[in-house]
Amino acid sequence: MNTRIVVMALVMASAGPASAQWAVDASIGATVPVGQGEGRTTGLDLMGAVDWHPVPKLPIAFRAEVGWDRIGFAGSSQVAEYVTRIAFDVIVDPPLPGTRLRPYVLAGGGAYIFSIYGSNRVDPGLNIGAGLRYPIGPVQPFFEFRYHIDYLPSSYAFIPFQFGVRVPIP
Repeated sequence: MNTRIVVMALVMASAGPASAQWAVDASIGATVPVGQGEGRTTGLDLMGAVDWHPVPKLPIAFRAEVGWDRIGFAGSSQVAEYVTRIAFDVIVDPPLPGTRLRPYVLAGGGAYIFSIYGSNRVDPGLNIGAGLRYPIGPVQPFFEFRYHIDYLPSSYAFIPFQFGVRVPIP
């Protein structure tokens, strides 16, 4: 076990700035409340992120993201709940031989800030999801969906369906 930790530490340390890859992501989409989302309606999801791929030959990357969701209530166009999330994710994106399609899975956690009627609360939360990228020239359009859930004081879940673009930074 200790040998594996040392090997991973050496691999990570050998990934200097010249070999690491960075990217910027931006997306827009719909968010669907689930579970205790009774009376809530499908809303808007926006997300911006920075990805770091420390060792290009390994299919593992890390993402820091900020997301914003507006979820309305059935029968009222004036009342909405806003969810701002700050999350950190691990991405696994193995290459598919013979195609440029890049499927990936991701999971992580962060802080979820809920705002409604002028009051705010901050809850810890988790997310898990999957996506698909297709490189076209210098950009990589993507589709992604995830299941987000916060845990305290009550569980509240939503699923954003995002369409976006990833731009690798040379």
